[in-house]
Amino acid sequence: MIGYKAEELATKEGKFIIFVCTGNTCRSPMAEGLANYLFRMEALDGVWHALSAGTAVYGRFPAAPEAVRAMSRFGVDISTHRTRNIRDIAVVGDTLFVGMTNAHVYTIKNEITGSKGNVIRLYDLYLECGGSASKNASMFLCKNGDIPDPIGNSDEIYFDIATTIKNLLLPVIETIKRSPYRLPLSSQ
Repeated sequence: MIGYKAEELATKEGKFIIFVCTGNTCRSPMAEGLANYLFRMEALDGVWHALSAGTAVYGRFPAAPEAVRAMSRFGVDISTHRTRNIRDIAVVGDTLFVGMTNAHVYTIKNEITGSKGNVIRLYDLYLECGGSASKNASMFLCKNGDIPDPIGNSDEIYFDIATTIKNLLLPVIETIKRSPYRLPLSSQ
């Protein structure tokens, strides 16, 4: 199963990265799946755990079929994913909230008790971890660095968004590898 139920978080040790989008059916479950896959590939999965949530989730629904198909192209299975509301996440230990857009970051900072200063947009985290703004042209991003919502688009758009998320995560994973017991933020 990808991710953890809120009540399961208290039993996990380590660091948590919670990816947040709106409905928790597209962007954030893809980011969760990719991050957990990369954590396993780099032997960080005992220390780091990724999960995802949405700011406007009302029920427990599966990931969008297009997101599941896009992830399968990376060898990542998110078919068992069920949506969760960010307000239902138990904030434990070292938790980093990563929004897909500035609006998600705003919501987390203003509505989630315990998020402290550990909230950042994925694109900004990418830059903070040494990613290059000059590579933006090869990524599927809004002009301001937000990751667009692919809902209602083709499988190829989902795959482009997933590829962008993976490319944004790579320098983050490299930063975590260098210092696995610390949140990858310069202020931490």
